Amino acid sequence: MTVVNRVSRESKQGFKEYTTANRVESWNHLRRQ
Repeated sequence: MTVVNRVSRESKQGFKEYTTANRVESWNHLRRQ
């Protein structure tokens, strides 16, 4: 959570990219099973 908060503080765009990458990774992980 600390990393997310830090990225969010640095810039909203960075936060958006981070959450999007996280979602894509989780989706790919689910599809692999």
